[in-house]
Amino acid sequence: MLKVTQGIYKSKLFDFPSLIHGFSSKTFGDMRDAEKRKIFLSSLGLPESSLVQQEQVHKDNIHSVTLHDRGKIIPGVDGLVYKDEIASPNDQGVILSVHTADCVPIMAVDPVARVIGVVHAGWKGTTLHIGKKMVEAMVSLGSIVQDIRVVIGPHICGNCYEVDRTRSDIFESEFPSYSDIVFNRNGKLYVDIGKANWHDVISLGIQKEHIDTDTSGCTYEHCDELYSFRRSGRPLEGEIMGVIGFLRK
Repeated sequence: MLKVTQGIYKSKLFDFPSLIHGFSSKTFGDMRDAEKRKIFLSSLGLPESSLVQQEQVHKDNIHSVTLHDRGKIIPGVDGLVYKDEIASPNDQGVILSVHTADCVPIMAVDPVARVIGVVHAGWKGTTLHIGKKMVEAMVSLGSIVQDIRVVIGPHICGNCYEVDRTRSDIFESEFPSYSDIVFNRNGKLYVDIGKANWHDVISLGIQKEHIDTDTSGCTYEHCDELYSFRRSGRPLEGEIMGVIGFLRK
């Protein structure tokens, strides 16, 4: 269960020495704004110069981050992974980030191998199984599945995410073994996009107790605290940001 303190959502599952993480809220404003983003990062004690962002194009490409990516927006990707390395005694490390406003932000850490990952899972990325691909990319960097912890951040819930038949059919095709992702209520179709991603990471062997998902943190229902594309429409009112990284002492 994610807990919000001073406008920041955090998970006890990520309570490891030197690991910093959090999801912003409307308390900090729209994370597309550079100044507001800087204030959010500063509240976590994170240096803006270490931030790595992703373009987020609603696909399934995962980029393996290096120290040279700090301060950049990586084009054409919806996922980032990084194995912690120290370039020098004064190195400030790498901070991975993800922006959302209804889509599913997923963050992961292997505290043993010191590997982190983030993905932006919209409906397209979810049906392309981007969450699984993030875990697989972390394993390629030296992670062991049994050591990986996953946090599924604030997103639109299954009770609010109404879809058409075409989209529901895609989910049923991609997740045929699960009956709790697509459902019909009063003649309308809904998809639990968070649960779809939960099933995906579980299928790779992530332990249930190593996954934290807050089903009460629906962006659509809590539009006073979180940004929702479905609530605001275009122009989009704003985005929240999730960040994760190892701090240097």
